[in-house]
Amino acid sequence: MADELNRFKTEVNIIDYAVNLGYQIDKQKSIKCCTIMRKGTAKIGISTGLDDHGVFYDFRKEKGGSIIDFVKSETGKNLGQVRQELRPWIGIGYLSSKQMYNYPKPLKSSKDRQKVVRKFATAKSIETHRYLENRGIKQRTLKIKRFWGTIYCDDNGNAIFPHYDHDGISGFSIINRNYKGFSESGEKGFWFSNYNADDNRIVICESVIDALSYHQLKGDDFTCYFSIDGQLSQKQLMLIDSLVSKNRNKKIVLAFDNDHAGRKYVSQIQRRKNNANNITPDLPDKDEQDWNDVLNEAHNYNKEILSSRIGGS
Repeated sequence: MADELNRFKTEVNIIDYAVNLGYQIDKQKSIKCCTIMRKGTAKIGISTGLDDHGVFYDFRKEKGGSIIDFVKSETGKNLGQVRQELRPWIGIGYLSSKQMYNYPKPLKSSKDRQKVVRKFATAKSIETHRYLENRGIKQRTLKIKRFWGTIYCDDNGNAIFPHYDHDGISGFSIINRNYKGFSESGEKGFWFSNYNADDNRIVICESVIDALSYHQLKGDDFTCYFSIDGQLSQKQLMLIDSLVSKNRNKKIVLAFDNDHAGRKYVSQIQRRKNNANNITPDLPDKDEQDWNDVLNEAHNYNKEILSSRIGGS
């Protein structure tokens, strides 16, 4: 009996079973290691554990479990009835052609990553945020295609910037007035803007706000932006190696802060074994400045010029 239960957890794809119940995949929110599904107002997240067991999470009920728990929750059946329900799904008994689906299972992921993905799935994509506007980021910047769907807001009104690695979302930074943090159980990778096939330049900044600021100062229609969100980890250095290797035909700009840490990051990247001739540093002119400082200094300067012209007219 225990072996049968384990087969259910391992062999039955919860996505297939959920589709059979009327759930549909939310492609916009789903990533390689977590599939988000909806049915009416119901929303679930489906992942695969490192033990190959499928797991689900119900966002309304804030709980989840295995395929067995899912069937119980959706149908109200007891364990014996659940066994009878799932046996055809592992080849014991008849499964009608209407029930046969073959969706790919999510990639295996740790409980920590599943926790990060579930939390991020509740965030909403935004085109404006008061904190960002107070930092000089114009609303029209957030609305362009380059940044659409890359900046989010959580239930507490914080700006959310998702980080990704080779397996999908790995964590997210959280920022607002007087607060800056990173998702519990998360790990920093890259935040990045949308990219186009004809992009010819990649700009890597320390923060997302710096990336948005750099775009307002020097942006064009052929530049993609990345952010490491502060300290540069060994994992992020390896992600940069991969980025450089795949984009040797593009100009890569290291637009870090003009301070000890920023200059150190430039040196670390330039010393890498796969160093390419297309890597160029671009730091603010003044010591201890970041690109958001430059943006706001330019903005204040322009306001003074405008004010003097109006006063002198």
